Amino acid sequence: MLEKVQKTIRRHNLLKKGDSVLIAISGGADSVCLTYILWQLKKKYGLDIRLIHFRHGLRSKKREDKEEKLIRNLAKGFGLPLNVKKINVSEYAKKNKLTIEEAGRNLRYQSLIDSAIKNNFDKIATGHNLDDQAETVLFNLLRGSGLPGLRGIPVIRQEKGVGIIRPLLGISRKEILQYAEERNLPFSVDETNISFSYTRNRIRYELLPLLEKYNPRIKEHLAHLAEIVREEEVKKEEKVKKIIPRLIIHRGKKIILDLKKFLCYNEISQDRIIDYLLESWGRKSFVHFTALKELITEKKTGKSIDLGRGWRAEKVDSKIYFFPK
Repeated sequence: MLEKVQKTIRRHNLLKKGDSVLIAISGGADSVCLTYILWQLKKKYGLDIRLIHFRHGLRSKKREDKEEKLIRNLAKGFGLPLNVKKINVSEYAKKNKLTIEEAGRNLRYQSLIDSAIKNNFDKIATGHNLDDQAETVLFNLLRGSGLPGLRGIPVIRQEKGVGIIRPLLGISRKEILQYAEERNLPFSVDETNISFSYTRNRIRYELLPLLEKYNPRIKEHLAHLAEIVREEEVKKEEKVKKIIPRLIIHRGKKIILDLKKFLCYNEISQDRIIDYLLESWGRKSFVHFTALKELITEKKTGKSIDLGRGWRAEKVDSKIYFFPK
């Protein structure tokens, strides 16, 4: 597995000599193996590695204490510094009207990026794997995300000057578990990853196993699809980014879309612009896409729609106003 990970690192230029890397470690097999592998590559790349662990406050204190103890022992064994942070996921989810999954993800990444910037880290590494990629593609497909959602999880992306890397994205969960067991790496099992109250878990334990009966390599094919779509979407996004400044005006907290200019573009370009605007607020739902497209073609003025995430859109004459509600 080490060689497969190194191929991914070389292919996507995930690491360079002297990089400082902040590893998000949950205590699960994925993040423990990621830590072990990057620790093995520490000397080769001259890496400066620090671990960060989040206590979400979603499980019992006893359970979170046990998980933290495991991680502290791992950090000590690897000789790596560790930072433990508490985040209030439930409160954040309620305040921002998000699911627990969305809230947890948002808070983790906010904290990861803030920590990386504050401590001058070049990269943030997470333990996402091949199964996560396949599940994400199916999850987005089921919620009607369109092509943007089929891009899945990027192996590397930039956020505020920090590279977020996923060296294990080409490795299956089965391979990771086997690797951990063969090397006697201790890891914890998060009971929320088994609960069927989460859509992603139903995809993991019900839908994917069913699809594997039709094609045992379905996870690899879904990951390959994501890679193909991502490459095409990146090309299209570059074109859209050049168009957007010609169409929108920022006025305080409002964003104004000039429909006269917008309607000069063909339908494909219009759809790409709508996708881009929606993704600015993290909305990938086909429902929001359709609603915004209908608002644009609406003849009456004054009609408005809810875009979620605390944003609305309103048509006034030949303009669409986007504003926080």
